[in-house]
Amino acid sequence: GINDANYIVPSLAVLFVGSELIKNIRIPYITLVEAAGKYKENKNLNIYEAILNLILSILFVKFLGVYAVLLASLVSGAIRTTLYIIFTYKNIIECSIKKVIFRLLVNIMVSVIIIFIPFSSEGISLVGWFQLALKVSFSTIIILLSVNILFDTKSSKELLNRIKGLLKIKKLSRYKI
Repeated sequence: GINDANYIVPSLAVLFVGSELIKNIRIPYITLVEAAGKYKENKNLNIYEAILNLILSILFVKFLGVYAVLLASLVSGAIRTTLYIIFTYKNIIECSIKKVIFRLLVNIMVSVIIIFIPFSSEGISLVGWFQLALKVSFSTIIILLSVNILFDTKSSKELLNRIKGLLKIKKLSRYKI
């Protein structure tokens, strides 16, 4: 019976998730850059990302409020992630970036489509919310795996073989004394 602010704002949730997704995509590339000892080559770009984020936030916060801060984070993060990917493939891995870009674009498009799958969450209990979360997670995993197997069979087989190899190692390590 309380009628104050509306705390259910799906567009904010999408911006939060998008911003964090961009950061998570970047993690393996940061790891490669640091492992290769190439952090100094990227130091200035990291500073530029922070400055861009701050400038965009300040410029648009008056018009968009908290949306401006999230959009600024999303835009600056996407630019910086793209630069990390390019740097990694150009200077560390030294191979074509086309496959990675294609894979990322396919997964982003599928993820955007998944956002629009209707799952009703109105009037559910906490237990119902957890059940819905499991349903959404399972559906998302199945859809993304299926699309990736369809579009990138070779990499999917390699991943499956790696997982099998890891499971064998874990099984063997249980029996060692």
